[in-house]
Amino acid sequence: MTPVQKEGPRALLAGASRRWVRLLPWALVFVLCVALLPTTIQVLSVDYGLHGGIASALAVAQAAPLLLAVVHPLRAWCVIFAADVAGALALRTVDFEERLL
Repeated sequence: MTPVQKEGPRALLAGASRRWVRLLPWALVFVLCVALLPTTIQVLSVDYGLHGGIASALAVAQAAPLLLAVVHPLRAWCVIFAADVAGALALRTVDFEERLL
């Protein structure tokens, strides 16, 4: 019987022979993070009326785990889900009726 060697998690497309193909998932996720971070801050603070600091923290908590998703997608999903729940709880403090008037 041969011993089984446990390998650590590998990034998406890590077995590709070309360097640019191996870097493609990281580049895509980086571009998504750069685009989603200011967009999320803007939406949470301006549209929903959440305080800027809280909106920034929630935006980082929701966008940064995308970098983790290349290697550990399930862990990243769990972190993003927890950040979404925290965002929902934070948005319960906003008085939407006052903002609509």
